Amino acid sequence: LALGGSDAAALNEPKEDKRRFVPVVRYVGPFKLKSGAKAKHEFQLPSYVGSVRAMLVAGEAAAYGSAEKSVFVRQPLMVLPTLPRVVGPEEEVTVPVSIFVMDPGIKEVTLKLEADSQFQLVGGDSVKVAFARPEEKLGTLRIRTAPRLGKGKLKFVATSGSHRAQAEVFLEVRSPNPARSE
Repeated sequence: LALGGSDAAALNEPKEDKRRFVPVVRYVGPFKLKSGAKAKHEFQLPSYVGSVRAMLVAGEAAAYGSAEKSVFVRQPLMVLPTLPRVVGPEEEVTVPVSIFVMDPGIKEVTLKLEADSQFQLVGGDSVKVAFARPEEKLGTLRIRTAPRLGKGKLKFVATSGSHRAQAEVFLEVRSPNPARSE
């Protein structure tokens, strides 16, 4: 029993998905195939660096089967920022961002940071990184947290010609010494 009834109101409010690592999940189907037929399906994945597992489940009457395979997700240009799990109010943080170039035609990448009101950019919002061949390099940007608590969103965008990659990170600003009563 909660006094005041305010707990029930909070349950009905829509919540924005602010998880640090949003899972890559797609469900497509069901599809019907005739005996011996083949089909090909294509779909877009969100920005992601790493492997995903593709799974297939088939069924007909009382017979079922399944198959799965790990698939490495690769694009000509990819970014992966590295941030702490939490930061404190009015902290300054250097953010290393791994830039992966897979296309030999990409010679220069502009890395830009877009931050919400929870963060301020220190020393500019973008950096240019030069590439001689396909490889991974680091681009660094600096942020300063606001003097208030809460979750904020950082969006990293890498561009080179027609290639574009982005990554969004939700980062919590919380007090290093939370109030306690004993």
